Amino acid sequence: MANRSSEMTVSGNAAATHGLRDEEQPELVARASRLSDVAGVSRLVRFVASYLVESGRVLRDGETVAYGTWLLKAVRAGEFLELHEFEPRTQGFVPTISSAVRLREQQDQKCREHGLVCDPPTFHQKVAISEGYEQPGVVLEGVRYHAPPHMSGWYITTDSFSGNVGELRGIHAWHVVAHARPEVGGLLGLPAGSRFRVERDGQVTAWFDEKVASESA
Repeated sequence: MANRSSEMTVSGNAAATHGLRDEEQPELVARASRLSDVAGVSRLVRFVASYLVESGRVLRDGETVAYGTWLLKAVRAGEFLELHEFEPRTQGFVPTISSAVRLREQQDQKCREHGLVCDPPTFHQKVAISEGYEQPGVVLEGVRYHAPPHMSGWYITTDSFSGNVGELRGIHAWHVVAHARPEVGGLLGLPAGSRFRVERDGQVTAWFDEKVASESA
């Protein structure tokens, strides 16, 4: 990674790159929805800048780029490309960042707690879920297998699931984050081989299963 890609400036709620033009890349800026999110937004901008320099991709106005499980969109703002984040209620993009940062922090924290390398599913990867997963207070169990690229490997079921895999359906990872119990989003970053259980009261148990890690979905 070129050193210039890591040069950042922070002013108020905004974090911006300095020197990406020397790498034939657009300068980037992102704005936090809250001042408490500025450090996370700075890490987000640094991550995207590093990805662009290392991959050689040139991000253009209107294009999207992934940040873990969330999606960002580049919007021209003067000399910068401003990063906006996906908003699930409207399925559009908003100009201040919050969900992308908080979700990634939750996922990183869960992986640190268990000494595991974080591997969040992408925005469009599918999660297999059983009916009722989005209901408040439902007991959820999750298991993640190694899977083909379009799948996350996650299977998330409720305590009323019959065990018939034909009852499962695949939905995008972002949809799970947006509509499942709030404890679930942070757990999705756990790697293949991981299991979790969320109780009715929100208590979470997560662990690594070597047998699952050796299997494929």
